[in-house]
Amino acid sequence: MRMVFGPDDDKAFEKARDALVERFEGWLAGPGASHVGDPDEAASDAWVVLDWKWSYGDGVLGRWDTADVADFLLSWCPRKLSASVEEAESIPSSVAAFTAFLETEGLLAPGSSSVTALAEAARDLTPRFREAMGDTSKFGMAKSLSAAAAAAGFDMSDPDDVQQWMEEFNSRPEEERHRIIPDSALGLGAPRTPRMPQLPPVVLPDEDAVAASKAEAPILHLRGTPSRVAT
Repeated sequence: MRMVFGPDDDKAFEKARDALVERFEGWLAGPGASHVGDPDEAASDAWVVLDWKWSYGDGVLGRWDTADVADFLLSWCPRKLSASVEEAESIPSSVAAFTAFLETEGLLAPGSSSVTALAEAARDLTPRFREAMGDTSKFGMAKSLSAAAAAAGFDMSDPDDVQQWMEEFNSRPEEERHRIIPDSALGLGAPRTPRMPQLPPVVLPDEDAVAASKAEAPILHLRGTPSRVAT
């Protein structure tokens, strides 16, 4: 199953994501996932997790380390995910369950942290995750506007309410608008450094191995030039 997707592989990614979530739902129904809470919530959370891994992570759906868990729970979710603390309660445990599923299905890629370490990271970060999800200073622009609209009694699933809210927001004094949208949402906070795909370490040969390689290299006989050793 293809598990690596570039930024332009949207159609292929969506197909793989949906197939993975469906497979995860089947795994959740089995005895190996009896410790997981609500299977429907876990599957929905996995859909969000995979979207993040492709859109904001390295695009390698099967490779997970503890830094991924921290970035997703403490940075992306508080900034982008429009959900209350209560609605997001299941996410850390769903991350642990999804990575356990990947290992069970042979889909956890080399270079990943152990499933135990991933589960411990999700568990240990849960209190900070809850706090961050309720911290309005960490919200992005869209999430800040959505939260303010809900607090003002607007239904953001209703297009008419959305239009009315935007007109009301734009009519407010600039100072008041800035109170709703924090500096972090306007890109005035610390810049986000995109994560690059992690490559395995390269072990350099010692001097003896280099000398042996040179000695065994073929000789190239080039017309009109001296013979040279290809290294």
